[in-house]
This record gives sequence, C-alpha cells and structure tokens, in this order.
Amino acid sequence: MKAFILHFIFETKSGFRKKQQLFLNYFFPLGFFLMMGAIMPQLNPLFLDDMIPAMLIFSVMASTFLGIPDPIVNDRTSGIYRGYRVNRVPSIFLISLPVLSSVIHMLIMSTVILILSPLLFGAPFPASILPILPLLLLTVFCCAGISVLIGVISTSTRAATMLSQVFFIPSMIIGGLMIPYKMLPPSVQPFALFLPSTHSMNLFKTFMYQTEASISPAVSIAVLTGTGTAALILSLIFFRWDNRKDNS
Repeated sequence: MKAFILHFIFETKSGFRKKQQLFLNYFFPLGFFLMMGAIMPQLNPLFLDDMIPAMLIFSVMASTFLGIPDPIVNDRTSGIYRGYRVNRVPSIFLISLPVLSSVIHMLIMSTVILILSPLLFGAPFPASILPILPLLLLTVFCCAGISVLIGVISTSTRAATMLSQVFFIPSMIIGGLMIPYKMLPPSVQPFALFLPSTHSMNLFKTFMYQTEASISPAVSIAVLTGTGTAALILSLIFFRWDNRKDNS
C-alpha cells in the first residue's frame, strides 16, 4: 500500500511536471475552452446553454483519451513495470493509478471552467451543482477506463494515439459537445449512442440544468458504468509487465 500511495503521488505530480501531461490536463482544455467561448456563441447562440457541460466533458476526454495511453505504453516499453513486478506490486494498482490521478486534475480544471464560464462568456450557471461531482467522477471513470485499456493493448505509442482518436474525434463531432444529440440526423444517432460523451452530456444537461433527457438517464448511467468497468476488467486480463510475449 505504501508503494501504491507513493506512486499515486508521483503520478499526480507528473500531471504538473511533465510538459505533455501539463498541456493535455490544463493548457489544451483551457485554450480550447477560451476559443470556443469566444467563437461559438457568435455562430450558435444556443451553445452557451451547453457550454459548461460540454467543456467539462472535453477536459475529461483530453486528459484521458489523449493523456493516459502513451505513458502506459512508455512505462511498459522502458521496463518500469518490471520493477513493480519484482517488488510484487499488483497490476490492479498500476491500472487504477491513471484513473485516480485523472480525478485530481479534472476536479481542478472543472472548477476553473465553472467559475470562468459565467464570468467571461455569460454561460448560464447550473440550476443544481450537487450532481456535478458524481457525474464528473462517472465520466472520468468511463473515459479513463477506456484509455487504460487502449494503453494496455497498444504495442506502440503510434497505435495508442490512433486508437485514442477513434474515441476522441467522433466524440467531438457527434458526441453532443458541439451539436445536441436531438439535432443529429436520425442515421447518425445510433452511432452517437456508442460514445461515452453522448451519455455524459445527456446526464449533465438533465441533472445540472433539469432539462428533458434525450436518452433515459438510467440507460446513460448503465452505459458509462458498464463500459468503464468492462474496460478495466479487460485491462487486467490483457495487462503485460513488458513487451515480451511470455510475461503474463
């Protein structure tokens, strides 16, 4: 447990010290948030109504889909995981660390978005702030679980990047962040249902702003919970201590 705590602290600090992690956790989401806040309301005034949940989810996706897989591949390739194996550190600890550290960074970034959105752009403040934390944790759990699985099964950082984009890019286009789910063409909506961002956006809008749900909230909760759980279980099954084939 002591080794787990020490590595968790190291993992969390890396989010501030490593340039790539700092960029993906803070600078990239903040820059995108400021750009969207300045441009989108002029193109689509209705965007302000969804700005806070959309930017919260974008921050989670940037930190998880783009920030988690590469370090996992690099740690495995460079032999760092072998050191943990020698010291009998369970693989479940190594899988859960990126998820837990992502929570810390997302709490900080979400606070910034919640404060700046109404002050800078006049975005409506949520009717209820109590659901924000559990919904944020659920979103991080799902997206981080998928990201860990991508890192575990990828044989290289290039493969990890490509797999991450499979989730990140469609989530940006049809995942409800820029275009509401109800406004998507009927032929596209079934594909959007496979994206965590669609269900997360549905829950944020339903519980934060008390609007009519586009999808049953129970279904969205089940999808996010089930996807995150299944991804982490598969990560444990396919986890490798290094790149050798006989290291199961």
